[in-house]
Amino acid sequence: MIIARATLPEQYQQLPPEVLFKGILDQLVQQTAACRRITRRSANAHYIGARNERRQLIAAKSSKKRWHRDVSEEELQAAYDEAYAAAEPTEEFSASHILLETEEMPKRQDRA
Repeated sequence: MIIARATLPEQYQQLPPEVLFKGILDQLVQQTAACRRITRRSANAHYIGARNERRQLIAAKSSKKRWHRDVSEEELQAAYDEAYAAAEPTEEFSASHILLETEEMPKRQDRA
């Protein structure tokens, strides 16, 4: 409180001590409460951010292990059979060639 009083403008330092005491005390209490509230929020945000980053790192490491291993033909066939065992056959189309318009071939005007 002594330092807070010493940093006041000279006009405020001329006030009676009982007025200054109450005003400085109120100001310090409000500043302390605000600082603690902000510090808690900041600490909480940092904690949550760190937890999220940790979770992302673990997930990335786990997925690398899972996706970067050799898969045998038997495992691949078993996964395919499991995924498509109940699939209904559909009509298939086979194209032996595909025609594309080129500079040598005039564009067809009868397309709608």
